[in-house]
Amino acid sequence: MLLVLILVAISLCYGNILNGELQFDDDVFINPSLADVRLLPLTYSNLTSFLSGNRLLTQQTFALNYHLGGLSVFGYHLTNIVLHMGSVLLVFIFVQMLLQRVKAKEKVSFDVVPFALFVTAIFALHPLQTESVSYIVQRSEVLASLFYLGCLIALLGYSSSKKATALGWWLLSLLFFIAGWGSKEIIITAPLAYLLCVLYVGDKASLKKAVKGLLPYLATGATLGCLRLLSLDNSQEAGFSSFDQGAAVYLLTQLKVIVRYLQLFFFPVGQNIDHDISIVTGMPGFESFFYITLWLCLIAAAIYLLLIKTGEYRHQLRLIGFGLLWFLVLLLPTSSFIPIRDVMAEHRTYLPLLGISITVVAFFDLILKKWRVNPTATLALCLAIPIIIALACTTCERNKVWQTKLTLWQDAAFKSPHKSRPHNNLANSYFLLGNYPAAAGHYQKAIQLDQNNLEPYYNLALTLKNLGRIDEALQVHRKFVTLVGRKNAISK
Repeated sequence: MLLVLILVAISLCYGNILNGELQFDDDVFINPSLADVRLLPLTYSNLTSFLSGNRLLTQQTFALNYHLGGLSVFGYHLTNIVLHMGSVLLVFIFVQMLLQRVKAKEKVSFDVVPFALFVTAIFALHPLQTESVSYIVQRSEVLASLFYLGCLIALLGYSSSKKATALGWWLLSLLFFIAGWGSKEIIITAPLAYLLCVLYVGDKASLKKAVKGLLPYLATGATLGCLRLLSLDNSQEAGFSSFDQGAAVYLLTQLKVIVRYLQLFFFPVGQNIDHDISIVTGMPGFESFFYITLWLCLIAAAIYLLLIKTGEYRHQLRLIGFGLLWFLVLLLPTSSFIPIRDVMAEHRTYLPLLGISITVVAFFDLILKKWRVNPTATLALCLAIPIIIALACTTCERNKVWQTKLTLWQDAAFKSPHKSRPHNNLANSYFLLGNYPAAAGHYQKAIQLDQNNLEPYYNLALTLKNLGRIDEALQVHRKFVTLVGRKNAISK
């Protein structure tokens, strides 16, 4: 019944975006060209596209939405919400399975179901999840997470089952892994996440079996990862040519970005579709030294806590370590040394957020144990209910921003006033509404902030033309043509 209440809360929190407009690059993927996409065609081109990590399965779900409802946004949003609900149910099953293994092995006194429900509620209703659910194109994140959790649940079944059923569990996990790769590349970290699970359970026999079962995964994952990197070489999609300061600078910047993710988890104030993050440069330097030291200490502490074997509170401490390491491992594809054009995006925290949720609930449980109070009643009444209500209300408010292009980019331009792209996209929103004077002002602001950003030049020229300021439009267009020629010459 409590799980049903969580699902009802999701529907209430996300009901206000069911008719929300297409946002940002939704138009690139959600358009009439979906009519030409054949559902589940087994062709050579699709096979190579799948192997190179082009999210073929996610595209198929968009095509299915189009065949059922055309370009009506209702069906696309509804699908995202239903997939999120599916992930939430698998989160509950996964956390419960993990805790039951330890409880059965160590015979510890631990309230598994209330713990799993609290973690599930945080995961389901945290406002950081809005970008993954309300932003249609980020369905890839939710869909891949669904298969990711299914893969881990099947692997947990494989590690604890006898020979008669072990092969079935393993094949099921492999099926989920393949489907996850067709959704988004984050699935590549699933073997590492499973090893974390086995280390947390602390069963040596299961560890040996896990390592043996993961060898094909590691080989497959390494091959697919290399194919993906090769397919994105010098690609704007990967951001290699946009982020030109190198892998080391990107990694240092990600150490800072991860701290920002954590801040948004604990204090979800300042959420933004387009964060303005300053690049961490210079070695040695105070900023780089601070973040390197911070994360080396946190990783060492998390590993230490995960491997604790004795003590009254070892179960909670190991969960704290497990959650922190889960968070970091699942961020590896986007927050490591592989440069991506946008150094920070909230949708990347979708499944990693599960780890921090586990850490927080384990910390609360540890405090309750120290105070010698009834953890079940206190957790539900004094901690879980107020926190869940606050998260749900914040999610509802955040989703109001996602309802229209104008509200989304007004919010982004306000929170990232010194970044060119939010002003350009806000100007686009005004242009679509026919408010050309407001559009021209923000295009000019975008150019002022980044004179190498080509898009606002062309857009400003078109806007000035619509305002009847032909001479100014021609002058801006000449500047645009000059910059395009210069950029092409440099690329050659």
